Amino acid sequence: MTSSATANYNNRQINELWDDLAEGYFNLGRADPDAKITKTTLKDANDNMVQFIINKLQISEDSHILDLGCGMGMYTVQIAARTGCQYIGTDINEAYLKKAELLAQQYGVADKGRFLASAWGDLSKEVLSEQYSHVLCLGALLYGHPILETALQEIALCCGPLTKVLIWDLVRRGADIGRANLHLKMPHILATKEEVFQAISESQLELTEFEDVGRYVVPGYKVLSEESSKRDPEKKVLTFYLMLEAIEAGKLSYVLYYCKLK
Repeated sequence: MTSSATANYNNRQINELWDDLAEGYFNLGRADPDAKITKTTLKDANDNMVQFIINKLQISEDSHILDLGCGMGMYTVQIAARTGCQYIGTDINEAYLKKAELLAQQYGVADKGRFLASAWGDLSKEVLSEQYSHVLCLGALLYGHPILETALQEIALCCGPLTKVLIWDLVRRGADIGRANLHLKMPHILATKEEVFQAISESQLELTEFEDVGRYVVPGYKVLSEESSKRDPEKKVLTFYLMLEAIEAGKLSYVLYYCKLK
């Protein structure tokens, strides 16, 4: 991940929107696609996603999780608070890591782990020195798409024979992503699901299961888009509607990859 890639998410107006609607989360979560859209949809979707991860991966008090690209740490902290597991969270954004540390104190899990500065292609030696029961990458791999082979290798280096890996990724579904990059501001082209499949097959990881989850993020994007139109009617900064547009047009999607070490 580079500073240019994260510039959009260092914007004060965007962060305030996320804080107000998601209450600390910085993710789309897993919403019921058929449920009525309300102002709590985004918060509820992320709460659902936390519990989904815990149940699906069987995370418990005995687990030691690594959350790569943890952002402000809400998923890391919530999983630790609900299960009592140990954790390490990493991110390139130092300001986010400080917020994550404060969040861990607030939820009473600061003694369960720590947050470290790290980035794709330069994963911290402190991170690599340990092995984990679970490795999570909830939205950060897209910043590593230009060096996908390296990013997957780094994930594999953090795994033991029984480690469960969960990657939540944004991918393109065609030749282009329409106007969505006006929002994402990515300096590189996103990979397709098939390209990620190929990269995983050539890595030390084995894909055990995958799930297309684009439908679960649409409610969250609808809430973000509706509130954005109120706060930024000229659509100069809050451009989440472009993401919703691309997903509904089939140009973008989200995928969950479940992996293990070969």
